[in-house]
Amino acid sequence: MRIALLLICASALAAQTEGEPPAALVEIAIERQEVYVGEWVPITLRIGLEEGVYEERGVPLFRRDHELGVQLRAPFLRTLPPSLVWSARVAPPVSTLPSLTLVLEDQAAEVTEGPTEERDGRRYRVYSLVRPVIPTAEGEVELAAPSLRGAWATRFRADLLGGRVPLDRREFGALGTARSLRVKALPPPPPRSPSPPIVGQYQLSARVESAELRVGDTLQWHLEFRGRGALEALQAPALPELEAWHRLGVSELRSNDSVVFRYDFLVEADATPEFPGVVIPVFDPTPPAGYRELRTASIPLAIAGLPKPAPTVGDAVVAEASSSEIWPTELGSSSRRVRAGIPRSWRVALAALPWFFAGIVMWWQHERWREKSWPGIRRAHRARRCFAADARVRGFAPAWITFLAHRLRITESAVVDPHFRSRLLAAGVSMAEAEEADRWVREATAARFGGPTWQPSAERVAALVTAIDQQVARSDP
Repeated sequence: MRIALLLICASALAAQTEGEPPAALVEIAIERQEVYVGEWVPITLRIGLEEGVYEERGVPLFRRDHELGVQLRAPFLRTLPPSLVWSARVAPPVSTLPSLTLVLEDQAAEVTEGPTEERDGRRYRVYSLVRPVIPTAEGEVELAAPSLRGAWATRFRADLLGGRVPLDRREFGALGTARSLRVKALPPPPPRSPSPPIVGQYQLSARVESAELRVGDTLQWHLEFRGRGALEALQAPALPELEAWHRLGVSELRSNDSVVFRYDFLVEADATPEFPGVVIPVFDPTPPAGYRELRTASIPLAIAGLPKPAPTVGDAVVAEASSSEIWPTELGSSSRRVRAGIPRSWRVALAALPWFFAGIVMWWQHERWREKSWPGIRRAHRARRCFAADARVRGFAPAWITFLAHRLRITESAVVDPHFRSRLLAAGVSMAEAEEADRWVREATAARFGGPTWQPSAERVAALVTAIDQQVARSDP
C-alpha cells in the first residue's frame, strides 16, 4: 500500500513539473541612475529564458521563423521621453557570441547572448539589446516596465519534414520593473571651454600629415577624439589664436569609435619650427564627475625655405654712402627727375594707396569682430548661398539636402541617415523644426529617386531655413 501511495505521489509531482511553463525574466539595466545632460547613456534590455526547459518546451510565437521565437515589448522604445534623443552611435556588443533574432514590438531585432545567470535556483540563458540615448534637459525621466511574451507546449508530433508540431500550445510571459533616470545639469565650465561643453570619457591625440614642409605649404593637423561619449554630437573645438600660424579651415571624419578633426594651417615665413600642443577641458560624467583637461604634445617640424634676416633700409643706405661720396646728391637729382615725369593721375593713385590699405585693415578688423561675436557666420552665409544657387539651378529637393549638409558640416549621405533628426536636435534645433526638416529630407530624397515631385512653398522654405540657421548658430563653436 505504501509503495502504491509513493508511486501515485511521484506521478502527480512529475505531471505537475511537466506542466510548468519555462521560467522567464525581463528587465531594464542602466549603469547609473544619475546622468548628465549631453552624456551618452546606453539603456540595456535584458531577457532570460530558463536553460534546458525552453529548448525542450518552447515553440515559436509567430509563424515567421525567429531564432528565439519570443516577443519583447518596451513602451519607451515606441515613444521616447521628450528629454531624451536616440544616439546614432552603436553600442559595443556585450559578448563575442553570434546575434540571434526575436520580435521587438512588431519588428525583427537582434539580441546578443551573454553568460548564463542563476536566480532563485534556476539557470537562465540571458540575451541583451542595447539602445543608447542622449539626455537633452535636466529632470526625472521614467522608463516604463518592459514585458516578454512566448509560447510553450508539452506534447508534440512530427510533421513531414521532421519538425515539431505542438499539440497543446500555450503562452507564457514575464513583466519587468520600471526604471527612472535622474538627469542633472552640467556644472559651470572652466575658462576656455568649448561651447557647447564636451561630455564623455575621451582620449585625445594629435598628429600632422607631414612634418617636412616648405614655406607656402599647408600643414594638416589632425585632432582625434576616441572613447565613450556622444561622438555624433561632437563639434570641432575652437582653437585659440596660434601665433605665426594662419588657420585656413577645418574638416571632419567620423566613425562609430572616433572623430577626427583636420585643421589646415598656412606655413608662412614667420612659422615656428614646432606646432604647439593644445589643452581642451572635457566634462567626465563618471564618479567623481567633473571637468578634466585633455592635452596634446607639441610636434616638431622641419620647414624649408624660411628667409634669412635681410639688412634694414638704414644699413643699405650707410653701405652705399660709404662706397660713393656723391651718391646722396645723385640720388636726390634722380628722384626729382622721376617725380617730374610721373603723370598726375599716377601721383593721385600713389597718394591714395595708403588710404586703400587702411581701408583693408579696417575691413579685416571688422570681419574679425563679426567672427568673434558669431563664429559660425561664414558657415551660415556659405550654406545659405549654396541653397539659393541650388534652388535656382537644381530645384528645392537637392538644394535642401545641400543646405543642411553645409550648415551642420556633414556629408550629404549623413543627411539622409535614419538618425538625422537626432543630429538636428543635438545641434540645437527645436523638436518641431527638426521633425519638419527630417520629413522634408525624406520627401526630397524620394523626389530625387523618382517619387512624387517635392515643391513646398517658397515662404515656408525661407522661414525654415532662417529658423534652422539661427538655432544652429547658437551652438556653433
